[in-house]
Amino acid sequence: MPQRYLAAPLCLLALLLVFSVGCRRGDPILTPVVQSVDNKNLTLDKMRTCIKEGGIKRGWAVRDVAAPQPTADGKGKRAKASAPDPAKGQAQATLNIRNHTVVVDIFYTATSFTIAYRDSVNMEYDAAAGIIHPQYNSWVKTLAEEIRIRAVSM
Repeated sequence: MPQRYLAAPLCLLALLLVFSVGCRRGDPILTPVVQSVDNKNLTLDKMRTCIKEGGIKRGWAVRDVAAPQPTADGKGKRAKASAPDPAKGQAQATLNIRNHTVVVDIFYTATSFTIAYRDSVNMEYDAAAGIIHPQYNSWVKTLAEEIRIRAVSM
């Protein structure tokens, strides 16, 4: 008889555990952190290559982002665009997995890079709460590690 009374609370506990795991909303989104690379032989072009090859290996589509174009100054004249910094680059990487899409910006120099969230589809992103689907952080960490490995060994 005591076993029958013990089974009910255990079943209830198991159901609560399953329900709480199934209702998990998300994890705090990774804060962009500068990833320094200890390799004196790197150039901006070599870092760009590491980013592209590392992204491709992990399933990301990586493209260069063009320098900002000049815009009108409000008086119908084109304003001068500031010259892009030749010591810095920017790429955009997109990952499509099943019905999920993640887009990140990658800012880089010859000795460092930073990956920052740009956009997503079906990743339960909540900007106000700063949370996103837990898999986002895993994908971005894997991308960062792949880039870092390539940059160190280049």
